[in-house]
Amino acid sequence: MRDFILKQNELHGTTVILTTHDMQDIEALTRRIILIGKGKILLDGTLEDIRRGGRNMDETVAALYHSYGI
Repeated sequence: MRDFILKQNELHGTTVILTTHDMQDIEALTRRIILIGKGKILLDGTLEDIRRGGRNMDETVAALYHSYGI
């Protein structure tokens, strides 16, 4: 499925909206992430922005959810 999504994006220059909890999918398929929790945007940035915090994706997401009581 990842290869199909990447190929479609490459061929057609389309934006793909992906809803997943699989961090491996996110890291393989995206350059930008918008993380939503309880109807609020918790994070909007690039994967590099997230990694600059010194945490991996799972730790970053867990910390954000915790800070918002999610």
